[in-house]
Amino acid sequence: FKAGETVDDKGTPDPSDDEIAGTYTVSIPDFIEAAGAEEEPVIYDVVAKDVLIAYNTNLTVTVSYENTLKQTDNAAATVGYELQANPQSSSSLTAVSSGDTILTVPAGTPEQATTTQIAAILTAAPVYSGVYTNTVTFTVSVA
Repeated sequence: FKAGETVDDKGTPDPSDDEIAGTYTVSIPDFIEAAGAEEEPVIYDVVAKDVLIAYNTNLTVTVSYENTLKQTDNAAATVGYELQANPQSSSSLTAVSSGDTILTVPAGTPEQATTTQIAAILTAAPVYSGVYTNTVTFTVSVA
């Protein structure tokens, strides 16, 4: 099996009836370090490449997260943050909500890598010193 292989072209030149053994690679950051409210954020890339999916479908990447970081040794101590991204239609980072799509790749461009950038910014200063964490979930789907 190789990327780009058509499993069954149904004997026609029309790609809409082809069965494709779809493959893709999506790279996400291992972690996202939140910048202080007045600091320049660290930018991380989310990259989709080698996207071979069925005709007339899209690969999408959405994010889900809580907008608070919790202190590792005292979960009651929290600090708010905002997740930002620059979907392909934008050249600058803007706030994204949990459940928003941050990347879309249409079928038909398997040689092209598609990138969006993501960052996190604290909305307030932490009251207590320490390490604060939480999870951002990236969901990849093809439909």
